[in-house]
Amino acid sequence: QECVAHGLLTPYPCLHEKAGEKVAHFKCTVLLLPSGTSRVTGLDMPEYFKTDKTPDEETGKVLAAIAEKAAKKAKKKAAKKKKKKASS
Repeated sequence: QECVAHGLLTPYPCLHEKAGEKVAHFKCTVLLLPSGTSRVTGLDMPEYFKTDKTPDEETGKVLAAIAEKAAKKAKKKAAKKKKKKASS
């Protein structure tokens, strides 16, 4: 409730299934830190979950920025791990 009151999280309504449609619900745990949000539990979306819809331009830019940030973080983590392994 505190996170919602401070605008950190947005509550979502209950999911309702449409007749004949498939529904998937994924949950994860995130850390809300001053340096940014970090997902600590949960699964990545499986490759077989695809849609024929494309995001609008603004949403596409946001998604691209998120993907770029994740790639940089993964690259930095791999370099740090490699450096640590090399010094051992």
